[in-house]
Amino acid sequence: MHNVTVTDCQASHGGGISLWSKGYIKLSGCTIKNNSAGNIYGGGICIDDFNSDEYLTVEFSGNNVIENNRAVGTRGKGVYLKGLKSQLIFNNCSFNTNAASSPQNQDIWISGGYGTNQGRITVYGTLTVKDLSGSDTELSVLVVIPHSNQLLFGDITNGTPPNHTKFLVRYQGSPLVLRRFDNSGKVVP
Repeated sequence: MHNVTVTDCQASHGGGISLWSKGYIKLSGCTIKNNSAGNIYGGGICIDDFNSDEYLTVEFSGNNVIENNRAVGTRGKGVYLKGLKSQLIFNNCSFNTNAASSPQNQDIWISGGYGTNQGRITVYGTLTVKDLSGSDTELSVLVVIPHSNQLLFGDITNGTPPNHTKFLVRYQGSPLVLRRFDNSGKVVP
């Protein structure tokens, strides 16, 4: 999708866009705005491999705006990502977002699927993250299952500051403990 606006949509999962089986969607210069998920998951985008063996991927490239989306049940106001084979790709991307409205309602929610499966985030080139006023900010990420697995991949040390520092990470159940990805893509304990 190139220069597409998805706005003022509602769905039970993935208010703007929802992927539930295999699929790949590339968003370039897109706006995902004012969407609502009424049944917990992904105000803007829901990616759920539904415990399948298929890959689900959303790639952001160019300038994208994800703003003012809402997940009623607090799981990922921007993007909900579930399962071992689900992934977000940021490819030389500028990403505009608004601040999390609560510690539970993050830009990106990475869920554990079944067992210890985790989605992943891959960054190629440089990721630029701005708030709605144009100031540098971070993408807030909530990880449901604490573990030592790598969740961030790709060019994680590129950029100034490095890409891995552009994420603020929190484990579910620990709202006061904010963490970051280290330069190997793992959550710093």
